[in-house]
Amino acid sequence: MHIEQRAFDFIDKTRRLRDPKAVFEGLQAESNALGFPHFMITGLPLPMEELAPLVMLNAWPEEWYARYIARNYFAIDGVAQWSLRTTQPFLWRDVPPDVSDTKAARDVMGEAAASGFVDGYVVPMYSARHWQSAVAFASSNVSDVSERELAALQIMGIFAAGAVRELIEPSELSSRKRLSPRERECLSWAAAGKSSWDISKILGISHHTARQYLSDIRRKLDVKTMAQAVAESIRRGEIRP
Repeated sequence: MHIEQRAFDFIDKTRRLRDPKAVFEGLQAESNALGFPHFMITGLPLPMEELAPLVMLNAWPEEWYARYIARNYFAIDGVAQWSLRTTQPFLWRDVPPDVSDTKAARDVMGEAAASGFVDGYVVPMYSARHWQSAVAFASSNVSDVSERELAALQIMGIFAAGAVRELIEPSELSSRKRLSPRERECLSWAAAGKSSWDISKILGISHHTARQYLSDIRRKLDVKTMAQAVAESIRRGEIRP
């Protein structure tokens, strides 16, 4: 089965789930199949804020999680700190040296490796109202997954995070801003990999108008990136996978 089809199948199944544990098990199966047996879906703490109350799903080894929390490693972990500074998904190896190469960060990574955390992939998520969260995947081996597999893991992680957040803290349906037919059309083309320029040509509108539609979509869905917008709109039933 193609990885894109697996991602769509996961989304289709997850959107019908009503139990966070079932979402957990589904994402764990998919991430494990791609070589990332450990993952966490969590909010990202502000300075002087603790990580533990923000964790929504946790598939870390219990001993390593307890040590990470007790010693507040988030504050010195280069991977964690970089997740606060970027909106783009990244592999651990891509964290800039000025963040990852401090003695404290190297010490954390050394302990992580001893606990079976050798490599990983992090998907930061930001909303238009500036809450920050992430889906963090980890592996006991150096990752060799393809760009397509990482893209699929990204969309599955974002979708699972939205589903869990909705189950834990249900939002009022009446307060949701629905997308217009034109916005759904633009988003469907964006989900197919089309740029704002492509969309403008396909729909016969100006590039400025296409960009404005995509901006309005992110605002209505309370997200920062188009990957988040696609996952959230599928979860809400605005577009089909």
